[in-house]
Amino acid sequence: RRTFEKWYDASTVPPHWADAVLGAPPQLAAPLACDFAPGARLLAVDAPKTAKGGDTITVTWTWHANAAIAPGWKVFAHLDGPTYVNADHVPARPFELWKPGQDIRYPTEITLPRVPGRYVLKAGMWNGKNAPVTCKAVPVEANAVTVATIEVTP
Repeated sequence: RRTFEKWYDASTVPPHWADAVLGAPPQLAAPLACDFAPGARLLAVDAPKTAKGGDTITVTWTWHANAAIAPGWKVFAHLDGPTYVNADHVPARPFELWKPGQDIRYPTEITLPRVPGRYVLKAGMWNGKNAPVTCKAVPVEANAVTVATIEVTP
């Protein structure tokens, strides 16, 4: 981050933008290795297994750039359960700035619904349509991968 702050006014550097590129391959507790057609591999998603309804949780995304990625892609992240939460986002460092071979990690926040129950977080890449994906570690349905299950309590 300090390197970027030398070039830019620190207040203009988006949160986690400079910190998103990892200096070494990450250690992963539960690797996913889901390959998306635009050239990104989703390595891992870390989310709490349980949380209280109405709380805001942190979800950490770890990716690998397999190839240069065209502008316009974002992550779709849908929390499906008794109710629905849309947590779509552009990565902290947008896809088009990734260089092949880089590992990227950044956090997002999701405010959980107050309705208790089991919620499944499904994710993928989207630019008007879902990117094709292959993944052996987790289920794939309609080009979305199941990346976490969260039990929301009262």
